[in-house]
Amino acid sequence: MLYRKAYDYMLNWKSSKDKKALLITGARQTGKTYIVRKFGKKNY
Repeated sequence: MLYRKAYDYMLNWKSSKDKKALLITGARQTGKTYIVRKFGKKNY
């Protein structure tokens, strides 16, 4: 897996006490769906 800053951001989001909805935005074809799926498999 390529290292992505978004993954670290999601880990911080998961460990925060005051969770709000996670919104991932960005340009097309940059790996948003890929990183969310990897995060879900490893952490949930």
